[in-house]
Amino acid sequence: MPLRLDVPGDGTPPTRLYRRKSLKLTRAPSAQAETEAKEPDFLLTSLPTPKVPMEVLEQIIFFYAEDALALDDLLDCRRSAFRNFIKSCTLVSKDFRFLVLRRFFEQISFENTKHSKALFGYLAEVDLGYKMLGWTGGYFWVRSLSTASFLIRFNTRNLKNLTHLSNLAIDFAHSGLILQSVALTEMFNSIAQPNIAWGLTSLTLTRLPRIDVHLLTLISTSFPVLVKLHISSIEALDDCCPSCYENSQMRMVHSPVDDLYPDIASLTDAIGSSLAPLKNLTDLFIGVFLSRSNLLDLHITHAKSNIDMDQLFVAAIALCPLCEIHRKPTKEAELTASLCLARHLDSLKRIGWGTCFDRSLEIERSRKEPNTIEGSRQTNRMGKISDEVIIDRPSTTADAGLDRLSTLLSIARTDETIRIRRLY
Repeated sequence: MPLRLDVPGDGTPPTRLYRRKSLKLTRAPSAQAETEAKEPDFLLTSLPTPKVPMEVLEQIIFFYAEDALALDDLLDCRRSAFRNFIKSCTLVSKDFRFLVLRRFFEQISFENTKHSKALFGYLAEVDLGYKMLGWTGGYFWVRSLSTASFLIRFNTRNLKNLTHLSNLAIDFAHSGLILQSVALTEMFNSIAQPNIAWGLTSLTLTRLPRIDVHLLTLISTSFPVLVKLHISSIEALDDCCPSCYENSQMRMVHSPVDDLYPDIASLTDAIGSSLAPLKNLTDLFIGVFLSRSNLLDLHITHAKSNIDMDQLFVAAIALCPLCEIHRKPTKEAELTASLCLARHLDSLKRIGWGTCFDRSLEIERSRKEPNTIEGSRQTNRMGKISDEVIIDRPSTTADAGLDRLSTLLSIARTDETIRIRRLY
């Protein structure tokens, strides 16, 4: 049993002697010590670690990922950005890893089967890992896909997993006029899956050999909820050298009037009736020239004596004094075609065309050109075409290439009329 020994008289606490497994001499705490023990020591109190709100963290990651990818949107740059910036961020924390991967894989692209295999393999691995945690990730993150047309059929199974894809961009640089119809049918059969078709709102097809009724019908029946549609052939014009330039013209239809359709009315009727099922379409760009079909060839004969090789190409037509007589008819054709299409497509708000007469080259000369047109919504009666002065839209690095060979027009409607106004 414990032994207790009291030592009186000196004011010190009593000494206690306990007997346990071994003898231990202890001193009872003084009254002052007991009082101090009851008082909380705020200096030593540990506070909970503050957490950054997920919304703030997500914005930080958004700006970080944007900066990491700001150098270029090329595939090699994206892979380099992932190795140098994104991969290390995945080691910070579980939440940080999820947010940074989700931001990075919102937009994906691949240029060959090796790249697509590696990309979709990684997405599948991430997708499976997050499913085990009860999260959605991997394929679910992808909102935008950019690739070449010939790679679609090699990735049909993987494309079916992109259930939240909203933007699709396909380049047809490797396609030709002869096999375009077969290639398009095969490609659309691969990508027009129900889980993609009803979520896709933006479609971009570039360097098309030909824009015709078959293509437009495939688009409208395969993707019925499109809001933005960009289809273009003019990027296929190769200005590497005069020989490549002339050869590229023979592999495409850059000016469909006269080549495919007898006049502007026939062209717009074909386009409008083919795209009529797209009830949500607000933005349409058709990258063909509405000038006479032989204008590019005529300009080559004008510029052959010029020692500057760049003067042969389509971008120089706007400055050619001999081609100037074609400026006004071309601008009027763009207005007329836009008005006709606006009658077919009630939801359309903006429409763009390829053009040989770039306003950015000579702003002052092009201010007094056909810029507006007004017509009836119910009949084909045309109103007066006017040369209303328009304000030049500032050009940025992102759209400078598009501005060079394009014109954009806005569509305003009333109960009785439609008014087309050139923006640039």
